[in-house]
Amino acid sequence: WLDRDRVTGAFVSGAIRFIEEARKEAKPFFLNLWPDDVHSPFFPSEARSKLKLKRKKYLAVCEDMDRQLGVLFDHVRNDPSLKQNTVIVVTSDNGPEPGAGSADPYRGHKGQLYEGGIREPLIVWSPGLMDAKATGTWNESSWLTACDVS
Repeated sequence: WLDRDRVTGAFVSGAIRFIEEARKEAKPFFLNLWPDDVHSPFFPSEARSKLKLKRKKYLAVCEDMDRQLGVLFDHVRNDPSLKQNTVIVVTSDNGPEPGAGSADPYRGHKGQLYEGGIREPLIVWSPGLMDAKATGTWNESSWLTACDVS
């Protein structure tokens, strides 16, 4: 049995240690964190480990990952200096896996070049570095790739 709470929790704990070490040394930092929870096979937390349907397991690991990453995001958000000087980018590397998620209304899924296989979400949070007018807005005219982000 693989306890994903411990795996992603360890990623988050390591990330927070890294941030705090950089702060102690008064150094800027770049942190790139890629949890693998949403890649099959899906291992939800032990409390939901008995789920049978692929879609339900996928949703469970998404909820678990959201909760686990929330610890990291809260660490940044609740510290005034970090909140004002940090950019958090949340994105993905491909569309949903067949049977786990849906790219509706787009055709395709992970492993395909149809729009449903390559279109991913992109969320940028940086209250201290972004124009306040941009908060909560959508940009539907710009295009970029994950290579542009990393």
